[in-house]
Amino acid sequence: MKYRVVVLTAVCMLSNVYAAQPAASASMQKKLNSIWAGPQQTQERSAAGRWVKKPNMTLEAIAHLAVNDAQNIWATSWGTVYKWENNAWKAKGEKELHPRALSVATDNSAYAIKRAFIDKKRQSRILRFDGEQWQQIHAFKELIDRLVVINQNDIWITKDIKPSQPVPFHWDGKKWEQRGWVYLSSLDVGVDGTVMGIEVKISGDELMLSLVQWDGKQWKELFAFKEPVVGLALFNKNNIWIEKSEIGIEKSEDLRDIFLYKWDPKNKQWIKKGKMIGSDFVVGRDGSLWSSDRDNVYQWVENGVKCETGGTCTAQPPLKAVLPETINVRPSQPRKTNGGAQKTPPFIPSQTN
Repeated sequence: MKYRVVVLTAVCMLSNVYAAQPAASASMQKKLNSIWAGPQQTQERSAAGRWVKKPNMTLEAIAHLAVNDAQNIWATSWGTVYKWENNAWKAKGEKELHPRALSVATDNSAYAIKRAFIDKKRQSRILRFDGEQWQQIHAFKELIDRLVVINQNDIWITKDIKPSQPVPFHWDGKKWEQRGWVYLSSLDVGVDGTVMGIEVKISGDELMLSLVQWDGKQWKELFAFKEPVVGLALFNKNNIWIEKSEIGIEKSEDLRDIFLYKWDPKNKQWIKKGKMIGSDFVVGRDGSLWSSDRDNVYQWVENGVKCETGGTCTAQPPLKAVLPETINVRPSQPRKTNGGAQKTPPFIPSQTN
């Protein structure tokens, strides 16, 4: 299977920023190349839960997945946008739209980013599906990458103010305004209005990633990561999911070992849930978590939790019988350094204005 890029924006931005500095060292180049690769498909499951394949939702070459809730799911295949309706995928609008990103608003309307070359210049548009075709609602002279739509008067994007340097902007129904000065590889908005992102920084030969939150005036760092984080899915300020490399870039030529982590607000630590099933993931406004590989859609189900259709999920055999080698997977614990437990950085989500 071809590897799929899920953090293209971050890498493009980093490559450009780093180009203005002396040539990257071998270690930094390895880090940048590894982020290009993105997480890979895996079929492993952990004792914390499992990815359950939706057998009727097969779709070739899934590139994007957008979810409002378990009943309203959109995806792209070979550049065409589809919606899951009446137990079947149905094409929506023109073929080969090739959107850069998809987002579903609270009213279940779908939005997409469309990039194009116009007069030899790269430009971007935000489109909205009106029930029959995709209509342009916003146009930009710059490239935009991330898209999160709450409603037509509440939209978040990342836009390249300089080549491959994406910063967040917000539409309030009247105008677009830049929200701070951070480079974000991921951006998401929770059902409670919490806005978070993964900030990317370069300091010398170090690539630094951190979880940041918009407090209405500025971005505040909530957690600094030592391992690469390549994805963020946010339900609310206390229900946060990330994709993270467990072994670090220095030990791997690519990021095959990508794991799903969830924030534990009580103990203020990240809990490892299991391996990622594919190259992207998204959380619905009903709290359901979804992912996809090239041709299939999966839902994450905690052990002992029922599926959204009612009844215990039995799509896969019992964990122990299938993967005895992973039965001992447990939530990650703080590492020990110099004989003592390493303290976890404080995590105090602030209220969003």
